[in-house]
Amino acid sequence: NVFDYYTVGDELGRGAYARVHKAVNRQSGETVAIKFIDKRRFKLVPGFDVDGLLREAEVLKKLHSPYIITLHDVFQTDDELAIVTEYVSGGELYYRVAKRPYSEPDAKKLMMRLFLAVRHLHDRNIVHRDIKPENILIASPADDTMVKLADFGVAKTLGYDGLKTYVGSPLYFAPEVLRRKNTVHGLGRYGMGADMWSLGVVMYIVLSSLPPFDDATLARHMENVPFDFSHKRWRGVSEDAKDLIRGMLNSDENARLTIKEAMAHRWLSGVVVDDAADGGAAAAALRAATAATTAGDDADEGGAGGGAAATEVKKAKKAKKEKK
Repeated sequence: NVFDYYTVGDELGRGAYARVHKAVNRQSGETVAIKFIDKRRFKLVPGFDVDGLLREAEVLKKLHSPYIITLHDVFQTDDELAIVTEYVSGGELYYRVAKRPYSEPDAKKLMMRLFLAVRHLHDRNIVHRDIKPENILIASPADDTMVKLADFGVAKTLGYDGLKTYVGSPLYFAPEVLRRKNTVHGLGRYGMGADMWSLGVVMYIVLSSLPPFDDATLARHMENVPFDFSHKRWRGVSEDAKDLIRGMLNSDENARLTIKEAMAHRWLSGVVVDDAADGGAAAAALRAATAATTAGDDADEGGAGGGAAATEVKKAKKAKKEKK
């Protein structure tokens, strides 16, 4: 029983099938957050499976990244699941970007930390499937670029044949996830590219406090989702930032940037986050590795790893494969 181990305090928020409370570990005195999931309501959501959630929780307990909320423990009764995680005090990114956009220097630090979190997942074949500002937490009010990825309720380990369940939040759905829903028998698969699309939407919002498109536009134009940078808030934003967003919001999942290619993009050149062992140094090493891999293909572009160059490399590989 979770109440034997934790003193449960104020409610921090609630959703359709869960509520979150602040709590204190009775033995250590550590402040934590506990998400209570109503199993009956959870089962009513298409694609949500309590047994699957428990299996994934065991995997997530083994994740150790300063940019991912630490999962401490999971308790369950006949009616509820109680997921115990670390507590952070800065609130959701959602409320921060609702006030004003981030400056580009701050956005670079924030996105690098998010990329490091997603790389940690993708290196272990885990797809988050619900990346959005509401699931990105700010560690402290003192630094709104220090973020942690949270809410792994629909995270899934990627199998050989990809993922097929229609889950997530509509505005952040990749086109291939929507296509999965709209086929007669739910045909099709998707993978890590779905997370990359969501990161593209998040980056667009971080730099403008505006969504790149609405749900209706996404649903109508799945093959080539239109978006632009015409709003006045984009006037002072660099072309490199826009290029990275375009690379992540590529409707063709085979040409979309991977997490390693996104981290190697020239927009993040020189960005160092020194608050973790896998922070700045690892990111710099990754950029160098990606540059070495693609240098032969895009030397004429003035350097490797740029979003446009990386996209062209992927298109060339795809065309070569189709030709064979």
